[in-house]
Amino acid sequence: MTVCCMGMLTLSFTVAGPAMCMPSMAGDLQLDYTQQGVVFSAPMWSFALSLVVAAMADRIGFRGLLVLASAVQVAGWFLLAEVQSFHQAIWAAILVGIGGSVVDPLLTPIICAVYPERRARMANFLHGFYCVGLVAVALLVVFLQPAGLTWRWTFRILGALCVPYGVASAVLALPRQAHHGPVRLRARTLIRRPVFWVLALAMVLAAATELGPANWLPSFVQSLAAPGGPTAGSNLLAGIGLALFGSLMAAGRFAASAMESRIGVQRLLAMAAVVCMVCLAGVALPLGTAWRVICLGIVGFSVACLWPTLLAVAGDRFPQAGASMFSVLSAVGGVGCAAAPVALGYVASAFGSLVPAMAALALAPAVILIASFRLRDR
Repeated sequence: MTVCCMGMLTLSFTVAGPAMCMPSMAGDLQLDYTQQGVVFSAPMWSFALSLVVAAMADRIGFRGLLVLASAVQVAGWFLLAEVQSFHQAIWAAILVGIGGSVVDPLLTPIICAVYPERRARMANFLHGFYCVGLVAVALLVVFLQPAGLTWRWTFRILGALCVPYGVASAVLALPRQAHHGPVRLRARTLIRRPVFWVLALAMVLAAATELGPANWLPSFVQSLAAPGGPTAGSNLLAGIGLALFGSLMAAGRFAASAMESRIGVQRLLAMAAVVCMVCLAGVALPLGTAWRVICLGIVGFSVACLWPTLLAVAGDRFPQAGASMFSVLSAVGGVGCAAAPVALGYVASAFGSLVPAMAALALAPAVILIASFRLRDR
């Protein structure tokens, strides 16, 4: 459990680090909204590696892959701290993402293997530490920027913080396999099941609903509070905004861990999708910056349960699938992670504002709501 929680914290760095540093980074590297969206998206491009990683984990175990992931993440963050151009930033962000692509498909199957009777509850608990990481990075930047901490030093610190996770992965006990029982359900059999593709579609949209606001929220607050460029006051507001999002997301995941046994996973998914949809649409209302930040904070609370609960539902439906199933779902979820920041950046460039981009994202949870009823019927 310790290794998984530490690994989840390092995954949050991939989102929170660029999100908090992007206003300053964009100013130094002269990035427009679309280019910023590409940098946000680049760490997610390598999620297809999840397919290979989990297939290897089913055969050789978890330890070596987790240690390797930590080393790649450290290298990626230190390289990102040295970039001088948009294209260099893309390549460095991809390297950070490669490390995350190795970590992400392994953590949930480890937890599901250790707690087979409480998959949904423990998956939400585990993913709560991703939100803790969002808050921690936001507070790190807010408190250290006034002391002269630049975005380059922020990235170096995040790289250094990935080292303890690699050490823990090397020495602590880990399960030998993720699937339940001696026979593993092969991926080629799994992808023939219609319910799997319902889950896959929901994963893409859940990732988009989560990563879009998480990536863009600090820049969104900056654009409203200081249209002429980042200031000390707007930096503080941006950090508070992301900390609020991450705090409410953590609360949502820990609450979902308790709620799932009372109301069931399908009803939990439906309720979360409705709240996300309403709050994202509410961003379009001209009721001021505070209203919009509160709406996005509530999105953090409601979106919290979607990704881990969908993974847990998959584990319950296909308990013999092993890490390969989680890798496929992580890979398709990576499509949503990669597409959402770019799509929001494109819409923001077209309209000259991030407000309509955030509001348009309400379409994603609307489709998740439909998918949740399809899951209930199967």
